[in-house]
Amino acid sequence: MKPLALILTLLLALVGCAEKGQAYDPAHNQVKEEDGVKLSATLDRASYGPRDDIHVHVEATNEGSERVNFVGYNGCDPGINVSTAGYLRVKKVGEPNICTEALVPKTLNVHDTLAVDFVLRPQKSAPSGTHTLLAVFQRGKREEHVKLEVPFTVQ
Repeated sequence: MKPLALILTLLLALVGCAEKGQAYDPAHNQVKEEDGVKLSATLDRASYGPRDDIHVHVEATNEGSERVNFVGYNGCDPGINVSTAGYLRVKKVGEPNICTEALVPKTLNVHDTLAVDFVLRPQKSAPSGTHTLLAVFQRGKREEHVKLEVPFTVQ
């Protein structure tokens, strides 16, 4: 029995265990590394109905050896944003109605991760076909932003 238990333990260690809501399908889980920042975006699924909300989890991890500066474009902006044509971001419970209009400098320390969850809702019925979600880590100037595209389909 002990060899069987060892084999099962090794298999779990190699394959890993997925947490609830965590997706590994490459069709809706994209990762990009750029200048020491690893940006990942995961959609809750790869295909949606025309009126379905899209749930997105985005993480920016500083894998470099120095702190990374980034910005929020107002007092409510976490420094990561997502968008896709025809969808609007759903306001979170407790999120303020008014945000200060100012650039907000922020810092991501070495090995730290900034994680943000978003919900996007179609403004009207989304047309069927292939769509692209854009996730952006707002690093310094706009031309320095780390951008990641994640494809999804609407049935």
